[in-house]
Amino acid sequence: MHLNLLVTAAPSPFFDGMWRDPDDGSALGYRSLAYWRDVAQTAEAAGFDSLIFEPTAGIPRLDPMMVMPALAAATDHIGLVTAAGADGRVDAVAHQLASLDLLSDGRIGWRIDQENEDHVRDAIARWERSWSDDAMVYDTRSNTLVAPDAVVTPERAAGAHPVEPSRQRTPCLYGHASSPVAIRFAEVLMVNPVTPTDAPAAADLVLDAVDAADRSFDEVRLVMTAGIVVGADRSEAARLRRHLDRYAGEGTSARLTFGGTAAEIVEQMTPFLDAGFAGFSLQTAPLPGGVQRLQHLLAPALRDAGLLRKSFGESTLREHWFGFGAHHLAADHPAR
Repeated sequence: MHLNLLVTAAPSPFFDGMWRDPDDGSALGYRSLAYWRDVAQTAEAAGFDSLIFEPTAGIPRLDPMMVMPALAAATDHIGLVTAAGADGRVDAVAHQLASLDLLSDGRIGWRIDQENEDHVRDAIARWERSWSDDAMVYDTRSNTLVAPDAVVTPERAAGAHPVEPSRQRTPCLYGHASSPVAIRFAEVLMVNPVTPTDAPAAADLVLDAVDAADRSFDEVRLVMTAGIVVGADRSEAARLRRHLDRYAGEGTSARLTFGGTAAEIVEQMTPFLDAGFAGFSLQTAPLPGGVQRLQHLLAPALRDAGLLRKSFGESTLREHWFGFGAHHLAADHPAR
């Protein structure tokens, strides 16, 4: 099973008003690197594949691209994903994300559902076709760091892409399944919450769209977005639900996909996995305590059930999803 943690670079992500909960630290914490390190390190310890910064128009908010370098330095395995550059120049976007991917040893993902197709193609062209694999030669005798003619300027680019390839070359591509651009190019497709009864049809609908885009099912992984609270026992789970309704609005807890004890949530997740989903993108509250409960309560139960990894190994973000050795985009990816 794969797990993502969804956040926004703002207070009370996804549960407006939860900043008022005495147990929530997001109102002041969101502006502190210590808070973000705590969230990322806890999610990593729980075995999450990635921390995804969802786009938000709310204020106050930070630029996730300013937070991610600190998180890359504070973690070793978890992927870091953002929708950077929707309004930026493609050369700047490619430069920023490639730099982060190189510095994090291949742990960066790019949310592409708000991009246009040309933007995505041009960025991938820079990452995939600018540098040859043996461009860095480190020849001390001739004082040659980069081999002559090993770096080329892709079509429509203003100049050479300046960043040598990371282990992934192209950051892992994420996107919402409602986006035609994501269906065409994304490797991790995010799906809105559905009921267990509707899960098979929802998965089939997305896979039909992938097939219509002339892509292989093996190139994509489906994950469902899900609100979640987990308690040490039913009493604590009920208390967490009451806090959601009190601070985020009456009825908020009823809209959660998963809630209860860890054992109960494992049972609740199973029908979605059986329906073809590879895992979940989880939204929780309060923060950071909700993530700590996922680490200490849910993750051990999932491991006991044989559903969650026990360790990462030395893998890139793409390898989290597609297995050891799958560093790069699939050979038949439409943008290669």
